[in-house]
Amino acid sequence: MNKQNDQKKYGINTTISFAAEDMAFEPAKSEFITQFEKILQDMQSVTEEVSRVISHQDFHQFIHGLISDSGPRFRSIVEESEAYQSSKVQIQGHISNDFDELSNLVKRFDTCREVDDFERTFNFDEWKESTSDHEDIKVWLATLQKWEHQIQKLGGQDKKGLVEVQGRKL
Repeated sequence: MNKQNDQKKYGINTTISFAAEDMAFEPAKSEFITQFEKILQDMQSVTEEVSRVISHQDFHQFIHGLISDSGPRFRSIVEESEAYQSSKVQIQGHISNDFDELSNLVKRFDTCREVDDFERTFNFDEWKESTSDHEDIKVWLATLQKWEHQIQKLGGQDKKGLVEVQGRKL
């Protein structure tokens, strides 16, 4: 079995769509950073709930009077750690930078805004009633082919660092 094919790739997946003036990520960068914060808090909570060896009754005779129940707690030790704070800031910065760079990359999809507008507003029955000429149909089909070629040429995804973005299917 090929180990390389078995390995899973981890990262952040988001999709883009057209917003009023720019492209919108769903979920947005702020949601990923908030979720990252929540994961860190959850990890600390789980770790705090693990029974400590020194809390076991068989060790009570050895540590009685040496350690108080009001001593430092795991969460405060971790959150006050410079290494923890530095790592947290670096990861958040990495996520933020990846999103910012992707924001620039996906601007190329703005050339398809016309297609998106068409898709949202097109009414086949109205078009059928307003189009009776064979030439109108040929022009309309040529426009659709041009759009399809344009969309295929752009591709539908980008990846930067931890973040992978999928373009909305048109």
